Amino acid sequence: MRSAIIDNGLVVNVIVGEIPGSIPCDIGVGIGWTYDGEAFHAPPLPEPESGPLPTLSRRQLRLGLLSIGITAELVEAEIAATVDPVERAAALIEWQDASAYERDHPLVADLAASFALPPEQVDALWLWAAGL
Repeated sequence: MRSAIIDNGLVVNVIVGEIPGSIPCDIGVGIGWTYDGEAFHAPPLPEPESGPLPTLSRRQLRLGLLSIGITAELVEAEIAATVDPVERAAALIEWQDASAYERDHPLVADLAASFALPPEQVDALWLWAAGL
C-alpha cells in the first residue's frame, strides 16, 4: 500500500506502507501534488519550453520515477513481463546500462505505457527530474 503524507494540502512525501495521518494513494501520486480532502491533484504543468526536453542521466530518471512511486524493481518486473526474449533482453540492457536518456527514448515510451502515465505527466516529471 502506498500512502501520502500531507502538510497543508500538499503531498510532502510518499511512503510504502501506512502511518497515522497518511492518506492511501495510487501509483503516480508524488511529492508536490495537492490533496483537497477527497482527491489528489497533479501539480500544474510547467510552461512548455521551445526545443527538445533535456537529456536525463540514469540517476535523474530513476529518482524521477521513484518520486512517483515507481521503483527500479517495478520497472524490472515490467521488463521481465515482455514476451519476446530478444525485446526483453534489449530493454533490460537499456534500463541497466544506459547512462543517459532522451525523452523520446523507446524505453521511456514503453514504461509510460506500462505504468499508465500520460505524456503530459511524463513531460512534467522529466522537467522536474532534470533539476535533480
